[in-house]
Amino acid sequence: MRYLLPPLTLMSLLLAACASTPTPDLESGVQAAIAATLTVQPTETATQTPNATPTDTPTRAPTNTPIPTLTPTPSAIEEVMGPVQGGELVYIDDFEGARKLSEVQLNLGIPHGFAFEGEGGARMWVEDSFAHSGVQCIGMELFDISRSRRNEFNVDHLETLTGDEYSVTVWLFFPTDFSLNVPDIDWNWMECLVLSEDANPPEYLPILRLQLFQPDITRQNFSISIDLLDVDGVQHVLDYVNDFPLPLGEWFNVHYSVNRDSTQSNAKVWMNGLLLFDVYDVPIREVDSFYTTIAKIYHHNDDVFPHRIWVDDLRIYRGFSVPAGASPIDLEYRD
Repeated sequence: MRYLLPPLTLMSLLLAACASTPTPDLESGVQAAIAATLTVQPTETATQTPNATPTDTPTRAPTNTPIPTLTPTPSAIEEVMGPVQGGELVYIDDFEGARKLSEVQLNLGIPHGFAFEGEGGARMWVEDSFAHSGVQCIGMELFDISRSRRNEFNVDHLETLTGDEYSVTVWLFFPTDFSLNVPDIDWNWMECLVLSEDANPPEYLPILRLQLFQPDITRQNFSISIDLLDVDGVQHVLDYVNDFPLPLGEWFNVHYSVNRDSTQSNAKVWMNGLLLFDVYDVPIREVDSFYTTIAKIYHHNDDVFPHRIWVDDLRIYRGFSVPAGASPIDLEYRD
C-alpha cells in the first residue's frame, strides 16, 4: 500500500513518534543489533523463482539463484531503533497491492520509473514469495548486459514532493551468493544507489552516488564509497570504507538525508542505523528538477553474470531526518 500523507496524518505521526521516546539503554541495544545485522550469516533458501507474466520472460533465462524463504517480521534493528527522527513523512509504500502497469512502471502514487538503457536484458517484477514486511516487494534483475546496460528504480521529480532538502529510507536485499564475478579481471564495481541526480539531459549531471567494489572476485569481500560525478563528468571519491561487511541473504536498511545546493550540499548515509558517510560542501545542484535512485544495478561492462536486488518499505521525508538511536553528532549536518 502507498500513501501520500495529508497534513493531519503527518501531525498524528509526529505526535506518535514523540510519544515513543527511546529508552535510556537504546544506544547499547542499537549497537548490538547493528553488530548482529552486519554479520554475514547463512540463510535458508527455497527453490521457487519470482512469478512472471509472459512479458517478464527475457530472451536469455535469468539466474537460477534460489529465492530465500524469510519470515515477514520486522528486523532486530527495526524493533530496537523504532521510528525515524525528524523530517516530515510525505510518502510511504510497502508495495502491498503493487502491480505492473508496463515493463517500466508500477501503480505507485509518485512519479517513478525503471531505466534499462536497452531492451531485453533487464526486468523488474512484483515479488510475492517473500518480503521485508507483508507479502510483496519489488524484484530487479540485470541478466544480459549486451542488451541492457543497467537496471535502476528511480523516484522522479522529487523536487515537487520534498524540495531540495529530503530524506529517504528503503530496505534492500542482496542474495547470499551475491558477487561481482568477472572472469577476465580481478576486480569489479557496481553503482547501487544514487542519492541525487539532476534531470538535465543529455548528461544528467551532477550525480551523488554509492558504489560497491569487490577487490578480489574470489572472495565476498566488498568496499563501499560515496562519490560525485561533477557537471563535467569528472569523478571525485568523497569517502570510502574498506572491507565493508555488506549484509547478504538478509534485508538491510539504507537511510540517507540530503540538502542540495550548487556549492555547499550536505549528505549523510546510514546503513542499519550505522552512519557510513557524512559529506559536505559538494556541488550537486545545477537545475531545479532531480531524482533519486533507490536501487541500481550498473557495473563494469565485462561482467556478464546476472545480478538481482529486491526492494521494500520505501519512505520519503521532507527535510532532514535520521534513523532512531542515532548519536547526537548525527543529528545535524557538518559545517
